[in-house]
Amino acid sequence: FPSIERDIALIVSVNTSSLLISKAIQKAGKPYLEDVELIDKFTGAQIEEGKCSLAYRIRYRDDKRTLTDKEIQPIHEKVREALKSSFDIDLRS
Repeated sequence: FPSIERDIALIVSVNTSSLLISKAIQKAGKPYLEDVELIDKFTGAQIEEGKCSLAYRIRYRDDKRTLTDKEIQPIHEKVREALKSSFDIDLRS
């Protein structure tokens, strides 16, 4: 069955572990989370000193049927809330 992808971008301290963020996404995205991939890391003039932008691609899928956007949205919101409550981040998308 096809997967649904969502990207999430956040601003974090350069000292924040991207692996810990990935693990938090995996935990919060259950039961439909299939994969989390860090797709971009950016530091530069647009980002506050000591911070970086991380972007993740999150893939949701069910083995038994095709998921709908309506089903994925609350799970993706749960991921966003878990990141906000677990890390000192600013969500960009």
